Amino acid sequence: TIAFSATGIVSGGFPHHRAGDNRPGQMAYQSAEDFAEVTRRLAAAPAAYRILSVHQGIERQVQADATAIRKLRHEAVLGHGVDLVAAHHAHVVQGIEQVNGKLIFYGLGNFMHPGMQNMASFGSCQDYGLFARIHLASDEAGHMRARAVEVIPLTDMHYRAKRMDASPAAERVAILN
Repeated sequence: TIAFSATGIVSGGFPHHRAGDNRPGQMAYQSAEDFAEVTRRLAAAPAAYRILSVHQGIERQVQADATAIRKLRHEAVLGHGVDLVAAHHAHVVQGIEQVNGKLIFYGLGNFMHPGMQNMASFGSCQDYGLFARIHLASDEAGHMRARAVEVIPLTDMHYRAKRMDASPAAERVAILN
């Protein structure tokens, strides 16, 4: 069984999108209370593997900020045992971290963003998206763990996403490493 949860940015201009006691809505990443509730519920879910999708980050910043590291690494993974964090929002790929066998993708960049700006002119740290494939295996106790991780750099996310050619893809993976 795989458990999945998500939280996102509820911008100041749209506070009515945030869930309230008598109002459905989104749990806000920037709210300490909401983030704790999402990760606590995910930790309590009966599952062999737990995935958290997080809409967070500063647009076009290629390094995870201190808040993301604290919340995603220390709260979600180390504090609540989330197995995989897949974050997105910055439109560029950010770091990947393995902590005690659990994975954090701080930013996957764009997978598809039709009609938007072609990122190809932004240089090798900002010009691609990342498709990730996680291969899972069960341990003796029945918990799932990441056995292998594949990352596939993408290009043309603004039009029709496709695999980046081998040589530039290898360069992006080397930078990411």
